Amino acid sequence: MFGERYASELIPEVQNIFYATASDRIKHLFFLSKETSFPEDYRQGHIQDGLEEAVQFLGMKTSCFVCGNPIMVNDIVVRLQAL
Repeated sequence: MFGERYASELIPEVQNIFYATASDRIKHLFFLSKETSFPEDYRQGHIQDGLEEAVQFLGMKTSCFVCGNPIMVNDIVVRLQAL
């Protein structure tokens, strides 16, 4: 899962890594929180909006590494614990 505010803030290297690792065992979820037009395969919203989908895909015994704004990280931790 990866999120940015606008498509213009996307780092090409990150996109390349995500697309290079595509397989039936890997699910990519990209979120843009403030964008009005979206590149293919991107969603509007925040990473938190995709947590339930990600946990369903990965299964309940999953380790997570979360980085970013501390408020977002805390929100994700709370939501993951609830799932």
